[in-house]
Amino acid sequence: MNLSRLSQGNRSASNPTSLVWIIVAGLAIIVGGILIATLTPILLPPQASAESQQIDNLFRFMLAIGGSVFLLVQGMLVYSIVRFRARENERADGPPIHGNATLELVWTLIPTIIVALIAIYAFVVYTDITSVKPNEQQVGAVGARYAWTFNYTFSRADLPVDLDFTTLPENIQADLTDADGTVRFSHPQLHTWVGQPVDVAMNATDVNHAFWIPAMRVKQDLLVGRTTNVRFTPIEAGVYRVVCAELCGAGHGNMAGTIAPDGTLQGAWLVVHPDRETFLSEFFNEQVSRIINPPDDPVLLGRQILDSGAYPC
Repeated sequence: MNLSRLSQGNRSASNPTSLVWIIVAGLAIIVGGILIATLTPILLPPQASAESQQIDNLFRFMLAIGGSVFLLVQGMLVYSIVRFRARENERADGPPIHGNATLELVWTLIPTIIVALIAIYAFVVYTDITSVKPNEQQVGAVGARYAWTFNYTFSRADLPVDLDFTTLPENIQADLTDADGTVRFSHPQLHTWVGQPVDVAMNATDVNHAFWIPAMRVKQDLLVGRTTNVRFTPIEAGVYRVVCAELCGAGHGNMAGTIAPDGTLQGAWLVVHPDRETFLSEFFNEQVSRIINPPDDPVLLGRQILDSGAYPC
């Protein structure tokens, strides 16, 4: 009985009606995979960097393949359960089928090609998003339990135009610049502007951390004793959360930025200004002014130093 059913199934699989159903099922699997790839990324944070677009496209490509494979496997499973289920009063074993060399070749060759395509695509994306961009903004990041500190370096030409550097007290000049004439200061937030490539050089002072900005689609480990880099180019102005994605101790959650009841930003955030002029006027010039005009009250001065993020503990 089983052999006759199997032969009937083989004959039915070769008739025109079965061929049409196979084509329809194949199209449904492909369309379903595309729908999964299209709809799932809606749940992700907004694409706020050029890199996020490339990474999401790679993600969609993988989702389309994975979704199609999922639908194929589940569809074959449902079909097999319905088509080859045991009939009423049927107690015999199924036919002893011992494999099909052509089928085994196909299901080995196709996954090999798919994995190779994904590997090549992923390598191209990785190479592009990690490559050095022209005119990068150099920012240093220090991860420590349990805070982030961002160190900024600029040339003296970036100082406010109305500032006469030579008139400043020597100690303030020393605080502002190094021997090579660069301007340096620290801040607990990462500030940049739209269209500006950013290169963040990162170091950990105690244990390993992981620098993650979900909206930028960038994440990179910070390893003790080693400098690691992450690069991105913002395309959307706004405020984006910076997160530590490596469990680093009891205060691990404190390394993500928070918002105070009055609406001010606390802790680590990425602030993307609309343009360079806004960045200079709303952030850079203000930070330089705080250094140039320190408060006379030592308590206020100490609070200002702590707010700068220079001592994250």
